[in-house]
Amino acid sequence: MGSTNEWFGMDIRFTVNIAETATWELMLLADDGAILSIDDENVIDNDGIHAPTPVATTVKLEKGLRNFRVRYFQGPGPDLALMLAWKKPGAADYGYLPRSLIGRPPASMLPPIQSKE
Repeated sequence: MGSTNEWFGMDIRFTVNIAETATWELMLLADDGAILSIDDENVIDNDGIHAPTPVATTVKLEKGLRNFRVRYFQGPGPDLALMLAWKKPGAADYGYLPRSLIGRPPASMLPPIQSKE
């Protein structure tokens, strides 16, 4: 991102292939604001201007492809932080979502491309 470290936002969309229906603990750490949505439902709201802060929740994820979306913004200051992690059922600690389970979102989940005239 070069020298950009203040006042920007990202809208990150991806799928996660859930192997079996289970209850997972999800954690979204952000500096500044971030919101996690799964299948168009907000499940973690960590919005606002603040220092790196983790917010966790427990959510039941059904087997199959789930549509994840992280909306993030960086406000003032040089510090950046954004991390999404999960705790597998029965696990003692959080880990990153395995790359092998992450995919591209379906085209219907993306905003339309706007042409420049």
